[in-house]
Amino acid sequence: MRHLAKKQTVLFCLLFFGGLIGAQDLAEREQVLEAKEAALKEQLKRHEKALDALKLQFEMEKKALQAGFKKSEEDLKKRLEQSQKELKSQSSELQALRGKKIEGISQLYEKMEPKSAAKILENMDVRLSAQVLSQVKPQRAAEILSKMNADKARSITEASFGRKISQVVNEVPETSPIAPIGSEKKIQKGGEIHD
Repeated sequence: MRHLAKKQTVLFCLLFFGGLIGAQDLAEREQVLEAKEAALKEQLKRHEKALDALKLQFEMEKKALQAGFKKSEEDLKKRLEQSQKELKSQSSELQALRGKKIEGISQLYEKMEPKSAAKILENMDVRLSAQVLSQVKPQRAAEILSKMNADKARSITEASFGRKISQVVNEVPETSPIAPIGSEKKIQKGGEIHD
């Protein structure tokens, strides 16, 4: 029995002192863990501050970029408007110059023999021919057109109106002495209109 009592005493001591050692060990571990937790919390605070600083920097850069884009857009818009004005001005100048050239060419054709003028105009672009003839005196233009191929003369005449002759004639007002095509009205001598 003595031996058993000794074993129990040794076991009790081991458990008691081991428990003390374990408790000390636990307290130390708890302190280490608390220190690590405090360090992690401090590190988290630093990261949050850095993140907040980055967010602030991002917002500032975003605003700066938006302001830059807006300014660039406004500058581009102003340049586009200026270019459009210049283009319009140049287009007007070009039209005026072209009009003067056509007027000069028209004077040449007006002085030519109708047959010669008709031969040249028949081989030109229909729209240009129409523009040239529109600047020639009506009597002279009629003489030139009469010397042309009938289809070409019709094409030039239509081009001067910008649409087919039948469309133009059908648009003549009812009060006009010229009756629209297909109308029941007939014109007698003296210009009177009768049904």
